Amino acid sequence: MTAFDLQLLGGCRLTSLRDRPCALAVGRRGILLLAQLACPIGNHHSRSALQANLWPRSDQHHAQDSLRFELHRLRKVLGDAIGGDRRSVWLDPAIVTVDIGRFEQLVSEGTVSALSQACALYRGDLLADCELEDVQNDWLYPERERLRQLARSAFWALFSLYVWRGQASAAEQCAVTYLALDPYDERLHGALMRLRLGQGRRAAVAQQFANLSERLAHDLAVQPSSELTSLASRLNHAGRTRRRPFDAPSILGRGGEDVVDAPPLVAVSLFQNLSEQASLSVLSAALAEDIIIDLARFRTLAVLGRATAWAMTREPDLADWRRRFGVRYLVEGTVREAGNAIEVSVCLLSSGSERCLWADRFRGDLEGLPEFQENASRSIVAAVQVQVEAAELARIRHHPIECLSAYELYLRGRAEQRRGNPGSVESAFQLFSQAVQRDPGFGAAHAALALGWFGVGACSGSEAGNAMEYALRHAREAITLDPLQASGHLMHGMLLQTLRDFDTADHCIERALMLSPGDPETLAFSGLEKAYHGEAEAGAALVERAMTLEPGYPPLFAELMGKTAYIAGRYDSAVFWLRQSQNRVPTNRAWLAAAAARAGLRVEAAAHARAATATIERRLGPARLQEIGGPIAWLRGPARFRQSTDLAHYEEGLREAGLA
Repeated sequence: MTAFDLQLLGGCRLTSLRDRPCALAVGRRGILLLAQLACPIGNHHSRSALQANLWPRSDQHHAQDSLRFELHRLRKVLGDAIGGDRRSVWLDPAIVTVDIGRFEQLVSEGTVSALSQACALYRGDLLADCELEDVQNDWLYPERERLRQLARSAFWALFSLYVWRGQASAAEQCAVTYLALDPYDERLHGALMRLRLGQGRRAAVAQQFANLSERLAHDLAVQPSSELTSLASRLNHAGRTRRRPFDAPSILGRGGEDVVDAPPLVAVSLFQNLSEQASLSVLSAALAEDIIIDLARFRTLAVLGRATAWAMTREPDLADWRRRFGVRYLVEGTVREAGNAIEVSVCLLSSGSERCLWADRFRGDLEGLPEFQENASRSIVAAVQVQVEAAELARIRHHPIECLSAYELYLRGRAEQRRGNPGSVESAFQLFSQAVQRDPGFGAAHAALALGWFGVGACSGSEAGNAMEYALRHAREAITLDPLQASGHLMHGMLLQTLRDFDTADHCIERALMLSPGDPETLAFSGLEKAYHGEAEAGAALVERAMTLEPGYPPLFAELMGKTAYIAGRYDSAVFWLRQSQNRVPTNRAWLAAAAARAGLRVEAAAHARAATATIERRLGPARLQEIGGPIAWLRGPARFRQSTDLAHYEEGLREAGLA
């Protein structure tokens, strides 16, 4: 039963079930530890990772002692809510509720009611009042920025929904509330100015623009964007501003906006050399060129050619050139010396709003320049692909389904697929089906639909029926439509491995890796297929690389790592990862049961075995399950091992857990 409510947005406040504040007698690192355990609540956090993050300058012994001490102090207040074993620590969601989890869930629902509740929960930045600025921590600031971006998206979505409904007062209140939290958001400032201008409220618009100009000049030494300056210039026109008919698209800056039926165009500028070394100019050009080449491997992106992109970025009116070419995103960066090291800074900009969507910094030694260049370019490419997809999804998140193009339906399906729960898997399948119906020539949608059918077949175990035939058909169609699309070859390989055509499957998977060596999803899926093929260590390395390239990996990656770790005989690691995605598909509980049994966690293994058996019985019915030979016989279908010893190893774990 829930006993505590933990609020982390805007500060740190712990309240008991009786609505009484609880004193947290812990230091600043104790607060950071509690926050990390709560993000997301229920996840098992590695002790070694917590130690490295919270005490980076301490040796292992002192970091271990410090972690034990802080956990002891937290348990004095929270008791059994702090769970742990020899490898990991977690916060029990049955005992503690956390505002961040509720906030994220409400934002994902996306209704007016849910978004209004989510915006009310966001009282400020993560741990805003806790004076943690001088505590070295690599987790807090990226997590704070992630939640800040999510809040920005939520407030904009709620504002947009109010505007589409014609609820001007509610829309204005929503904008004012968020601008009090983030006074520099020029997109929302512009929409609020257009709303007030449409109501004839010239004085309010003038005051808003004056306040914004003063704040920007004082805090950032910059001027408002040309778009806001143009809006403000209307106030200088002679005559009285009359109230105009309510125009939702115009208020939201979407006048004349068309449905986007093609991948977004990305331009990569020539990176600027900020050092005095002429040799680093070569690195600047080579790094930008590598990024262009690797981004072009993603068939769901369009990339502007090098010569055009670099000529464009030298133009004085860069914004006009981007509009003329239709560039929606710009990657720009700098290269400089930092002692005996090189430092590369990179930023992804949205052409429409000029907002920085993502930024990062990479450091390397001058002696290892070739390796550094390769690692930096691959990390940048992976991040840009993920961030562009997220930005495109945010653009259409609240558009009606019937108004979406095939590409936009595909984006919605991808978002559902990555959420990693049973309901989202079905929703993704429906969206991919609609994308293929709307554009039968869209290869990426066919590959995604093949994965959907593959999931249907895999979760049917030995009852796969026509699902695998449909999956094969769509995978082959994806390859026919776009032979350079890695996902089609990957899906074809996974399906052929299920059908035990191992040699051809291996060829398809290698082809996918060759076409898209920097795509985290290709790497992660290929890792598990390599493990099924008998190359468990090589497979684990691929999944680890995928997680490195995409630090905010989806639950699916944890599932793939857990299964690969089990095949490699790393049972503790398998338990750690599979706990994070135990309910995504019915087979995951069985894998977790086997891993827990092999790790010596008998009670947990038995519980997962019972849950897996109950799930299979609900799908098939007791009579049919008995007819096919029990749960292990059913689970044998999707277990596409090439070597009989690996299959026996899997089945032994299932039996140890209690599946018959």
